[in-house]
Amino acid sequence: MLYVISYTHKDKSFTIYTSMKIVKCITEKLINIIKTYSKEDKKILGRWNIESCSKKLDTKIDLANEDHCGPCGLYIKNKLKNK
Repeated sequence: MLYVISYTHKDKSFTIYTSMKIVKCITEKLINIIKTYSKEDKKILGRWNIESCSKKLDTKIDLANEDHCGPCGLYIKNKLKNK
């Protein structure tokens, strides 16, 4: 089955004769292009992410200090005592 697509803009016009299979393929490709370029990916920042919760921020600071100061393990000893 053939489909006729006519387009007119100002004084120019054209006609395309196509099948439904081709129309479907072109439509799917256009949808994929639109989806690809319309996404705004959130970048995963890991430990450099800005925290809005003060409790999470305090924990992150404590863990960073523990990583920096070495393997003394004082942070985990204090946490185990407080529980």
